Amino acid sequence: MPNWSKNTLILSHDDPRLISRVRQTVETLESRDLLRRSESQASHVSTTVPGLLGEFVPEPPEVANSTDMVLDEDGQSWPAWRVWADDNWGTKWDVFSALVTESSDRRITIGFDTAWSPPIPWLHRMAELGFTYTMRFVVDGVQAAGIATNANPSRTDEYKDFDIDSPLFEEVFGMPWRKWYGYPDDDEIDAVDSVD
Repeated sequence: MPNWSKNTLILSHDDPRLISRVRQTVETLESRDLLRRSESQASHVSTTVPGLLGEFVPEPPEVANSTDMVLDEDGQSWPAWRVWADDNWGTKWDVFSALVTESSDRRITIGFDTAWSPPIPWLHRMAELGFTYTMRFVVDGVQAAGIATNANPSRTDEYKDFDIDSPLFEEVFGMPWRKWYGYPDDDEIDAVDSVD
């Protein structure tokens, strides 16, 4: 089972049809995810309905149907679909647990999970289609968080490891890491220690 990257994405586009396409894709995923929640994602699941990543950056049929093993950039052997997905989406599977949280004609906010890492290469492809994006993410289990954006020229994609006191984590989630995971802060620990 992978560590999940929890992603919150804001997409904007001048063409309301493209925002509508994103919304319709995610709403389809919401319905499909309800059926898949009890199923394992331990293997590559090919469906006739693409996910959000596949809707805009489709997996070529010759890759999806391949049983070939290929080497990744680190020289490890993987199924062809996995290497393609990592290279083109930044994650080995399409999105899971997708949900539209806010939407208008030219802007949409979506929450979703991806396996092991955020879909940064996919965002770059979306930018080529004219989308503006800002995505905040945290990768559970590996203590990494970040912000990916093309909306602010002074800020670029950031993906950093963080420690308990990371300002990046607090910026992404609006609270310190300890509080997010339910750990006491230093003042609470000091108060308990002074009672002893």
